[in-house]
Amino acid sequence: MKKLFFISLVMLIIGATACSKDKQYTNALIKKEGKWLISSHSYKQVVNGATQTDLSVVNSGYIEFDDEGEGEQHEGGTTKEFTWHITDQKLFVTYNDGLTQYNVKKNSKNEFAFDRDDSYTLNGSAYQVKESYVLTRAN
Repeated sequence: MKKLFFISLVMLIIGATACSKDKQYTNALIKKEGKWLISSHSYKQVVNGATQTDLSVVNSGYIEFDDEGEGEQHEGGTTKEFTWHITDQKLFVTYNDGLTQYNVKKNSKNEFAFDRDDSYTLNGSAYQVKESYVLTRAN
């Protein structure tokens, strides 16, 4: 019985720590009106082993996150609206074309970094997508 109690206590502490991190990331994103400059953005797409897209840009725009879980990405002359939330230290962003899950890599006072590495099959073709962002807090 003591062993079961101890295991339950450890799981509760781990769960509370994860929730605390999620809240910390969320608060960081929305602080100071939630505006972040896109310091760097890279995107690579490989289809059936052949690179289709490989780009890397710096200072390409900005992203705004609001406290209602909505946002706007202004980059390359286009604006995309999205919804967002953080769960288990992952950033989930939903655009019109679907949900994208990013791994949070860095969260500091003035920098937020996240990336993804996805593999999937669509219409018989094997896709691999690697994408990363480094954001710097706007003043």
